[in-house]
Amino acid sequence: MDARRMASLVVLAAALAGCSDRVKSSGDTGTSDVPDAPDTSDAQDAPDSSDAQDVPEEPGPCDGHEGAVFCEGTVAVTCSEEGEVVSEQECDDGRAGHCEDGVGCVTPSYEHVTDIAAMYCDDTLEDSVGVVLVAGESDVTGETFDTSRFRMRPVTLAVTWELTEGQVSIVATSGNLRLYRTDGTEIALPASLDVTQMPLDFLVHATAPTDGTITARFTPPWDLPTSEDVLRVRAVRSPGIAGRPLAGYPYFEFVDAFNDDEVVSAALDPNRFPDRVGFGYDIYVVAHRTPAEWAVDSTLADASGATEACTVVAGSIADNRTDAWSTGLAAGTEVGEPYDMVLDFGRDGTLDPGDMIDGLYSSQAGLYVVKDLALPGPHRTTAITYSSSWWLTQKTYYPQDIASLGVVPLVVISHGNGHEYTWYDYIGEHLASYGYVVMSHRNDTRPGIETASTTTLTNTDHILGNLSTIGGGVLSGHVDGHRIAWIGHSRGGEGVVRAYDRLRDGVYTPANYDATDIVLISSIAPTVFYTVLDSDPHDVDYHLIAGAADGDVRGSPDCLQCQSFRLSQAADGNVQVTYVQGAGHNDFNCCGFDDATGPDLIGRAEAQQVAKSYFLALVEHYLMGNVPAKEYFTRMYDGFHPSGIAEHVVVASTYRDALFGGNYFLDDYQAGTSTTVASSGAAVAFDVSNVVEGKLADGDLSLEWTGYDPMNGMTQAAEFYDAGRGVVFDWTSTAYYEIHVMAGHEDFSTYSYLSFRACQGSRHPYTVALDGPLDFTVTLVDGSGGTSSIGFDEYGSLTTPYKRAGIGAGEGWANEFGSVRIRLIDFETDGPAVDLTNIVMVRFEFGGTSGSAQGRIGLDDVELTR
Repeated sequence: MDARRMASLVVLAAALAGCSDRVKSSGDTGTSDVPDAPDTSDAQDAPDSSDAQDVPEEPGPCDGHEGAVFCEGTVAVTCSEEGEVVSEQECDDGRAGHCEDGVGCVTPSYEHVTDIAAMYCDDTLEDSVGVVLVAGESDVTGETFDTSRFRMRPVTLAVTWELTEGQVSIVATSGNLRLYRTDGTEIALPASLDVTQMPLDFLVHATAPTDGTITARFTPPWDLPTSEDVLRVRAVRSPGIAGRPLAGYPYFEFVDAFNDDEVVSAALDPNRFPDRVGFGYDIYVVAHRTPAEWAVDSTLADASGATEACTVVAGSIADNRTDAWSTGLAAGTEVGEPYDMVLDFGRDGTLDPGDMIDGLYSSQAGLYVVKDLALPGPHRTTAITYSSSWWLTQKTYYPQDIASLGVVPLVVISHGNGHEYTWYDYIGEHLASYGYVVMSHRNDTRPGIETASTTTLTNTDHILGNLSTIGGGVLSGHVDGHRIAWIGHSRGGEGVVRAYDRLRDGVYTPANYDATDIVLISSIAPTVFYTVLDSDPHDVDYHLIAGAADGDVRGSPDCLQCQSFRLSQAADGNVQVTYVQGAGHNDFNCCGFDDATGPDLIGRAEAQQVAKSYFLALVEHYLMGNVPAKEYFTRMYDGFHPSGIAEHVVVASTYRDALFGGNYFLDDYQAGTSTTVASSGAAVAFDVSNVVEGKLADGDLSLEWTGYDPMNGMTQAAEFYDAGRGVVFDWTSTAYYEIHVMAGHEDFSTYSYLSFRACQGSRHPYTVALDGPLDFTVTLVDGSGGTSSIGFDEYGSLTTPYKRAGIGAGEGWANEFGSVRIRLIDFETDGPAVDLTNIVMVRFEFGGTSGSAQGRIGLDDVELTR
């Protein structure tokens, strides 16, 4: 049998001699119509054992096998050169192993055979196979059989006797199951096939998560009972294959992006795929192919240096983790070299139905290896400076080979007050080396935010309207006016937000672009002179980068216009925040005076390593659709960050999905003030201490902890118009805070992540006593009382607030929110302890074995995201 056949349904179509005895002993005597078994009752031709002289010498077991290994049934017999038996080993000939002549006992390839040798005697057994679904249904839209077959499972339907009469029917208990012949022809269910069509090879496919059965029933043409075999089919969404091991539950983090100095590992959960237990496979990391390319060429060529031979063992996913690529990861010159990972259960060097693949997507690869993002890109760059008037003066950076690059996005830089447009070479040259056109312009910041926004608007319009003459027309036809990013610093950082607000509100109408062409805005340490009603990012994808040691836009509660987080809090699109400890205001340009204030200053060079890395990831993801770049924002910083950043640099990283993205808030703390009712309307219960809900604004404008200001250190909101609200509480022993789930929203299985933002409370006595990163545990509770818990310290921790002094006694600065995103499917690792379709409570557990022994935190935006 082909080693790639994942299962077989075996229908006994005639009674063997031993089976006839069992039929009779069970009271069934109607066997006259059963085809005759071979007749062994006539022994007249048998040798006469009593006549010893005519009996030849009985050969030894090793005769003809001297010095070799051969199989006697399921036993591997090893023979010496002299023909003596050296050893005999039972191979089990099943999932644990099988015997091969010349080899002996081997771990099998995935040959899943349901062998029911007495089923005709009312001995029906049930076996199972699994069907792997892709993570997102959008990835399979419009697929053909040639590509989707790699996600199907082969099955063989056979009979155990040569018959010329009778029917075999096939039925399925789930409407989500589809059967296909190997040529792609669908077998309409229920099906009735003539026994002469056996054996039948077919593929099982599932269109949605399913736990059903396929039953094959043989109806003989005689007056005898029918016989059947039942195959259980469980279809699950694949969590992936590639990732990194974790020390604790869920023991593995499935990810898409790897830095080129990391180890790429593979994992398979034997509880999610129990039908794979006991079978061997080879791990291949191969150059990515599209589904259409796989359909044409399914050969496997390993790119990691060598394949890894593994066997699926029962137990935990922790027992089924393997380093698949540990040295010399090939990152390429772009942002992310794409690869696919294949578990070759057929062990034949090809991708076939029944193997497993991470990467069979039309929109992305299975994994990406990313080089140091602060290193220059593959293009040599040049820059030109030109002017049409004082406020239309620009420096534009672009790849020297722009003529061969087609149409590329535009990045516009708007400097801050007292700064110069020529101070951002490190951004312009870096992004241009990756194929972008970057324009930095003179910015009219001294009068204020309105004029700064005007020069951003007019200079963007100017470059788009004069591409035919700028630099002699070198950029003409190569700038995409529909993919524009604005980056602004200080007053320029607020100015780009104000400029977008004016576009959205229709109070400014440029000639060559509109609000829909602004895809991304990034503010470097922005001021907030206007209210968030006038400096409003709206639904644009928004990024904020700031330094905790900033001596200008310092972020302290006593300076209303210095609280940059108010802008990111007001944004409705995808939001990401990069808050860098030890970085000053002018570390993000070349030439401003050194204003950095606080301990452990990282300096301009290191701050710009951070900025270059994150700006590149930002524009790559939002302007180019780059897949791995997003993970630099969505994963916790100390679990994953660009490899070029020094290890001593501390960053608090926040990511929040767009508010209009179909997510569900368990509690965003925006509605109501009761601590026992969530914004969703569900109940909230707790035994943590000092629980207060309110605006995320420091009340007494001092960072000193007094005990009278529960929102101490909060700078996410300040004025009446700021919408940022959340909850704060603390603990010194085992405690909990739980949010119940409203009726009708218990099905978490349709979402991807449980996400929330949290921070340590600056200068609080428990924060001071902890003096380090903080973590706790998240538990899901289902309607039957089942629970599953994940300590998010496996992914990272909440940063210790930057130990900057001033604005009252003590050390510690603005509260540093970080985002925690836990994949919901990870709560099912090692067996579904909870039913994700019926979750009734999300509980945060503190102290004891659940995390940090004590702490003070702020919590916001507890949501389910897609």
